[in-house]
Amino acid sequence: MNVDMVTAALEGRKTVARRVVKPQPAWIDGKGWCWAPPSKKSKLKAFSAHAKDDFVEALATHNPVGFVAGEQRIIREPFYTDQDDAQRIWYAANGPPPETGTWSNLKNGMHMPAWASRAVWHVREARYGRLTDMTEDDILAEGIRVTSFTNGRTHVYGVPSWHRDDWRPTAREAWARFWDGSNQERDRKFQRGPWCQIVTGYAELNA
Repeated sequence: MNVDMVTAALEGRKTVARRVVKPQPAWIDGKGWCWAPPSKKSKLKAFSAHAKDDFVEALATHNPVGFVAGEQRIIREPFYTDQDDAQRIWYAANGPPPETGTWSNLKNGMHMPAWASRAVWHVREARYGRLTDMTEDDILAEGIRVTSFTNGRTHVYGVPSWHRDDWRPTAREAWARFWDGSNQERDRKFQRGPWCQIVTGYAELNA
């Protein structure tokens, strides 16, 4: 998760996370929606279904992303490390690191070691769907905020790290901007409607 999403999760505003199916399913004439594992060494098998609902069911059965209801996953987030003390870290969601210490450049959360994680995601439900099928309620559950810069005359949607001019008049436009900024690959862009696993749950700080 990036800083905005970590903050939303820890504040209880983010109750859903989406993870892109890799590789993306493809529509093949005569066969319908098809998915194949990235390599022959994979334990998963290729599958297909013509009807969308049948393919959603097939995705749930084969579960290529892997989240399962009832499990816990550590939350990895952007962080800094003290170069004088490898066990000392600072979470970027808490703001700039303190002046005391020799801090590294900001590190992507994907590189956070498990021991450094401060929170877990409790999975309540895991299902599949396409990104473009999201409703406004779905988008707000992802952590997008709604606010007003005009004393309530109009409302806009976005995330705290954006400049005021970047906020959008609809939740869908805001989510598309946020998603595309986090997913650079062409087949994952919002308008292409990538298939995702939709993971409902909540974040909890470690005891």
